[in-house]
Amino acid sequence: MSQQWFPIVDERGQQAEVASLASDPARVCIRLPGSDPFVVPRGLVSNEPNGQYRLRESFEQARTGGLEPGIEQARTGGLESVTMPVVEEQLTVGKRPVERERGRIETKVTAREEEVDLVLAAEDLKVERVPIGRVVEAREAPHEDGDTYVMPIYEEVLVIEKRLMLKEEVRVTRVRGQRRHQEKVQLRREEVRVSPVEPARPGAARS
Repeated sequence: MSQQWFPIVDERGQQAEVASLASDPARVCIRLPGSDPFVVPRGLVSNEPNGQYRLRESFEQARTGGLEPGIEQARTGGLESVTMPVVEEQLTVGKRPVERERGRIETKVTAREEEVDLVLAAEDLKVERVPIGRVVEAREAPHEDGDTYVMPIYEEVLVIEKRLMLKEEVRVTRVRGQRRHQEKVQLRREEVRVSPVEPARPGAARS
């Protein structure tokens, strides 16, 4: 199983790679470009927010073993531990088709004649238009009449019709009754009065 390396920087900003030791979880291995890997205690390595690892001293001091104040406590395990991912490779077995060789297949078409004697059923359609000209109240759906399929055809027509309509009635009723009537009427009457007349004397002048 091969090791998986992760980027790491020291306190001076120098870059290298770090990997976990499966045989010794308390230590990690650091590899500088152009030099052999060396092992340091895991307590000297801290995690950065960007996912990178940082060494608490320089790579030269870690490789030669030179200590600065406070580093000895990290080497003896006094500081907080750092979590390093442990990677394990697994073998996956599968299969896939592989083309080994190709071949060409040719076909040849031959023709022959055979006599066929069959009785085939045939059907024809006879379309007949039958005039009806009858007024109906509602539509009738298409229906079958024996072997005949009847499809009604409708048409709306304008019908003008004149009918005698009783518009109104005028009713006159005779009402019988009595009422009193008073009126002053002037009536004339002639009277005859006879007065005696003296007879005329002879020789008297007539008036």
